[in-house]
Amino acid sequence: MRFLGHRAADWLLLALLSLFLGSSYMFQDLAVKTLPPATVTGLRMAVAALAVTALALAWGHRLPRAPGLWGHFLAIGLIGNVLPFYVITWGQEGIDSSLAGIIIATAPTITLVMAHFLVRGERMTRGRLLGFAVGFAGIVVLLAPGMTGEDAQPMRLFAVLLGAACFALTAILSARLPDDLPPLVTASGAMLAAAAAAVPLALLVEGWTPVREATGRGWGLAVMLGLFATGGASILYFRIVASAGPAFLSLTNYLVPLVAVACGVLFLGETVGANAWAGMALVLAGVWLGERAKKKAMKAAGGNPRTA
Repeated sequence: MRFLGHRAADWLLLALLSLFLGSSYMFQDLAVKTLPPATVTGLRMAVAALAVTALALAWGHRLPRAPGLWGHFLAIGLIGNVLPFYVITWGQEGIDSSLAGIIIATAPTITLVMAHFLVRGERMTRGRLLGFAVGFAGIVVLLAPGMTGEDAQPMRLFAVLLGAACFALTAILSARLPDDLPPLVTASGAMLAAAAAAVPLALLVEGWTPVREATGRGWGLAVMLGLFATGGASILYFRIVASAGPAFLSLTNYLVPLVAVACGVLFLGETVGANAWAGMALVLAGVWLGERAKKKAMKAAGGNPRTA
């Protein structure tokens, strides 16, 4: 059965991925109430690394031995997992999960700028510049209320924005991996490298005390983040790319912030202000404009915009 040009199974995978990623901000908000941020990140990465590596080995894959490739895995693990998960979790100690989810939606807009400087042939066209301008306006609208007043949390807001920038850079780094590398091997390598950095960092920064004193609730939240929001999400990510293409996967850019807001409002009792709704609308409009410009550029170059 097909719907809007894609199989029903692809839409189901997309919905699951959006649910895993969007709800992660709610679980992070709950986790930092029982465990400090570095410990949450370390436990999360350890669980994800074990789960994804076990699955990769069960499917008959072997981990690569090339030192250069592991250096790339380490870069992706640090920039795409350890640093963003830590700063986002730290930021959520002071801001609502729904706002964090909306801010992270700016990652594709930030990618437009990074790609202009870091990727050959990815120039900032007028269409992409318009997408960036609209998305940047959304960032300003989102951050402005938190920069002043009694409840101002500027460092928390910029920490989450830094997490979005890390995700944007990771998208560029991941594109430089060998094309013939199995997706599960890529995910396993990156998460093993990330866990190897995140666990010692957590022990160095916060020590063994949070681990020894962690409640069942804290362990449960860390395991959920590792299994679903990190390990499960990475598997779904690569499965969707292989089955329906990156263009279809980009729909998560619109769905994840909506899920994050819904979880925050329904389960945490958060209130989403007018600035957050306006900011999200601008951010998503910027993402749409940037994606449209990218597809036009691909079509003009003779590529398939569906796989862009």
